[in-house]
Amino acid sequence: MKTLRTLALSIGLVLLGATPAAALAGAEIERPWFYWIAPVLVLSFLGITLLFVVGYLVKVVRPRMRGH
Repeated sequence: MKTLRTLALSIGLVLLGATPAAALAGAEIERPWFYWIAPVLVLSFLGITLLFVVGYLVKVVRPRMRGH
């Protein structure tokens, strides 16, 4: 039951968050000033994810392969 409640809540939040975007879909507006930060956030997320993967490989997988 808890899984069903969590699923319903997450779907509701996505729909609630998408409503303003859907309302502006047909409107011709200029890009807001803060669109420049999207590439910065994406690149930093990818970089941090890569660092986590490399750290896991170095700290967990490599010692197992060496037999430590």
